[in-house]
Amino acid sequence: MQTLLSQAEAIRLLNMLKKAYEDSLTLPVSRKITTLQVQGDTKQDLFRINIYRGAINAQKFTFNGMIVKNDITLLRLEINKNGRHRNPDGNIITGSHWHQYCEGFDTQFAFPATDIDGYDFVDTTLAFFEKFHVIDPPQLFDQMSLS
Repeated sequence: MQTLLSQAEAIRLLNMLKKAYEDSLTLPVSRKITTLQVQGDTKQDLFRINIYRGAINAQKFTFNGMIVKNDITLLRLEINKNGRHRNPDGNIITGSHWHQYCEGFDTQFAFPATDIDGYDFVDTTLAFFEKFHVIDPPQLFDQMSLS
């Protein structure tokens, strides 16, 4: 497998402080994706966060923090109490879990999301922003909680 990004560069990019372009963000309804653009230290350090809400289970969410220039995912969070992921070493992770870029493996390895409490979409989104180092995150609006 070709290495797309060195581990040192991935860690540098993941740990870089990022600012959102928007002051507010409406979270997606079922089966929809919302995207937030964020910028790092320079105009060349551009990132995208895709936020997806499940169709059948509204408490199933996926967050992807990616580098814009080459669409490499640095950090992904999958919230699903019934989730199941098999790592390349055969280890099985059950429930909600994180994926973080690993040189030579992309985001194939997962680890339990023990730092996520419950299934509140807004709280989970803010927890992802914190782990992706988004400072001054946008104000979040969850249409599903308004209905």
